[in-house]
Amino acid sequence: MQDVLDLSGDFEIQVQETFEFWLDPSAERTAEIEQAISQANDSIMQTRPVAGLPHAYWVDAGPKEHVRWVLDADEEKVIDAVTRLHARRESALCEGAKYVGSFRAEGLSIPVWDLPKGAGAEAAEAEAESFRARFEEALAATEPLTTLERRARGGIVARQVTLR
Repeated sequence: MQDVLDLSGDFEIQVQETFEFWLDPSAERTAEIEQAISQANDSIMQTRPVAGLPHAYWVDAGPKEHVRWVLDADEEKVIDAVTRLHARRESALCEGAKYVGSFRAEGLSIPVWDLPKGAGAEAAEAEAESFRARFEEALAATEPLTTLERRARGGIVARQVTLR
């Protein structure tokens, strides 16, 4: 991906509601293409940005709701930050949320939280500023992990999934 996109600097991400953007408006729309687009659209999980957490997205995954936060910080530092918060019982993004793990993809860490069903992005947005401050403080910490934090880190690392 980094070979195709210029990832230096900030850029705006647009969340699309359908897969119509895949096709050039002037492209021929055969029945097979229409069916493929329709099937792809049926698989879309409702997604929207979370105000207050840059590059964080609320996702309605059917029986669950999640917030996924794409971070460009060093993966090990992100894991340590989540670990520090988790050991202090401060890793919940908002009321009723639970840190469930993270994805690793192309050098990016993507922590994920489950939210109570029906919470919506608004629940995360209501506490985004205070969570972001706690997270950034933990991310900036340079002291070695405590014994409690090292134990918590094992569980955090075990919940990582690498996407290739």
